[in-house]
Amino acid sequence: MSSAFWPLIIGGAALLMPGVTQELSIDAVGRIGLSSDGTGAGELSAITWIDDALFHIVSDTNATVYPTSIEINRRTGAVTHTNMQSGYVLANGVDVEGLAFSDDIGTLYAGDEVGPAVRAHVVGDGSLLEPVTVPDVFGSVRANFGIESLALQDGHRSLWFCNEEALTVDGPLSTTTMGTVIRIQRLDADLQPGGQWAYRTDAITNDSPLIDEERSGVSDLLVLPDGRVLVLERELGGVGFLKRPEFRSRIYEVDFTTATDTSAIGALDGAQYAPADKHLLWEGRFSFENYEGITLGPQLDDGSFCVLLVSDDGGGLLQSVYALRLYGAGPRLTQDDLVRGMTTTFHIEPIRPGETAYLLYSTNGVGPGPRPSQIGGLRLDLVTPVTVAGSAEADTDGLVTIQMRIPANAPLIDVSTQAIVMRGLNGARSVKTNTVTAPTLP
Repeated sequence: MSSAFWPLIIGGAALLMPGVTQELSIDAVGRIGLSSDGTGAGELSAITWIDDALFHIVSDTNATVYPTSIEINRRTGAVTHTNMQSGYVLANGVDVEGLAFSDDIGTLYAGDEVGPAVRAHVVGDGSLLEPVTVPDVFGSVRANFGIESLALQDGHRSLWFCNEEALTVDGPLSTTTMGTVIRIQRLDADLQPGGQWAYRTDAITNDSPLIDEERSGVSDLLVLPDGRVLVLERELGGVGFLKRPEFRSRIYEVDFTTATDTSAIGALDGAQYAPADKHLLWEGRFSFENYEGITLGPQLDDGSFCVLLVSDDGGGLLQSVYALRLYGAGPRLTQDDLVRGMTTTFHIEPIRPGETAYLLYSTNGVGPGPRPSQIGGLRLDLVTPVTVAGSAEADTDGLVTIQMRIPANAPLIDVSTQAIVMRGLNGARSVKTNTVTAPTLP
């Protein structure tokens, strides 16, 4: 079938529809040791994806960011090779625990436990661009339990951070009977406060007679392109008959639906409020690895996303990265029936406002397709030949609407569709949607 059978009509105004939310799930892929490669890097606390195979990882001891090549198998999601390069220092940084990169404006954000502070830096040299406003209540952080996390929503639509364990005005630290209450702070695109919510961590499993540093707090955040927030909790406690010390890493999806905005509550201890709900997506137990940082990486062949954790080797622990596969985080394609002589509407969401989505189709079905260089080698799921039907820009809500009139004489065959969004240097950050296969109806 040629594209002449599918004359394209790009809708002028976007047709609003309810957001398409997919259920999230996570599968473990596995770990690989992370060599410092002669750089002296250690006690790594946060990681962020820059482009292609390039990630930046920060040390909390010297505020130094180490550009690191992490090669990922797009089929399996496994890390196949790492190479750490000499680092650059973040100006004014002391104990940097959070890192987030905005590919839209080329800015690197850093969260510092000392201050506490959030700052914007020039990526690559670390010079200071501007400090970011942190609400006054975070001045009540406990020592070594301050801003431990930082995450940026795709397209610079929101910046998020939180403290590791409770502020002094919000209640006690975590115990074996109850978790601690922290505040998750959202800053809007203009970096002004846009909401704040309480979140309770899990309790410590058991105390251990071998250590006196048991804890259970939040070590990092991850914000998905559609705005959903994931929390990386990190617990150190005793396990088994001997109560030997063990790290437990857990990733939760946060639900703010019924949570109270705590922005105006000066002290949560004794106050009436509803914390956010949470849903466990993944848990891992480690004897010698303390995973502190998390980042979203490239999309994989099956449409899932690579998620990487990085560990802190302080105290004689191991330095590594741990790969996971996250399902349900990509943009979605939905469409009306394909009916002869009628107009079919296609929706792609969510993507960045103003970004262009390209609608593709094949009459040969769904299967392993080509890897166009324009999208960084991301594999399409349409069998060749694949035709570009057209494109349209997303509205302010990140919704793309494309309308196509099906000719009255179109053949009554199945048509498979998929959409792509080209991003990043040489398309390395490009994403694809699910596929839809539907018959052409008389």
